[in-house]
Amino acid sequence: MHPFPKLNFEVITPIFGNSFKLETFDEYHVNHYKSWHYHPEIEIIHIRKGSGTFIIGDSVAKFEENDIFMLGSNLPHLFRYDTIEDNNDESYSDAYVIHFLPSFFNTNFLAHPEMKIVKELISKSNRGIQIKALRPKLNGKLFLDLHESKGLDRIINLFQVLAFLGKNDENKLLS
Repeated sequence: MHPFPKLNFEVITPIFGNSFKLETFDEYHVNHYKSWHYHPEIEIIHIRKGSGTFIIGDSVAKFEENDIFMLGSNLPHLFRYDTIEDNNDESYSDAYVIHFLPSFFNTNFLAHPEMKIVKELISKSNRGIQIKALRPKLNGKLFLDLHESKGLDRIINLFQVLAFLGKNDENKLLS
């Protein structure tokens, strides 16, 4: 038996009028999007509630509430929640998921000295990054602000999330 499930290409449908996609994966989405897959978009996942096992590249390990992941373009991954089989409030699972194409930051823009942290973060994300929640309230606020914002504020809040992730000394490369 092969240790990994069949790998599928996932099509991420952008939302009209937005340069990146941000969605909430609740219990329903978790149950319907649990295949071993890849896509050209860079993905950032904030586990708001729930726990389980992830496969990212060749890494298999546990995740828990408030963990954050950043996955590079075309990096195969799968998240399996331990809690989705139980139907009670304590087992509810929920995550914020951000998708953006690598071209969102063009090469010239990333060449600016102020973008060094973001450029390094994007490069490292090709191996997958796990960030254990050292400051869960701050993590939650950054992602909530991003989720609730529109227009230019949405871009600014995405930069704040990326700056937070890039400055974190606890980033663990996965693959």
